[in-house]
Amino acid sequence: MKSKVRKWAEQMAQDWLEAPADTLGAKSRLVVLAMNQAVIENFLELAAFSPEQVRILVRDGAISIVGQNLCIRSVTPEELLVEGEISQVRFSRDTESGWA
Repeated sequence: MKSKVRKWAEQMAQDWLEAPADTLGAKSRLVVLAMNQAVIENFLELAAFSPEQVRILVRDGAISIVGQNLCIRSVTPEELLVEGEISQVRFSRDTESGWA
């Protein structure tokens, strides 16, 4: 019941404000720029990090960014910025911490 009410409220806010759902905090957003920067908005947790892989938990699962010389350039409550040579982005419904 709570889930239905939340979805209804999010839809009403989205319709009323004419705003995309991801800007209301309901969805995560991943933006990859020039294969050397990735911005993840509305994330839950940084689950794992190495220079070859970054794993971020989001509401619907996990995002794994694979590459070389990866680093976390900045972290705020709203977004996480990863920089480096990005070669692959993987999505998973699995939310367990660790590698994909």
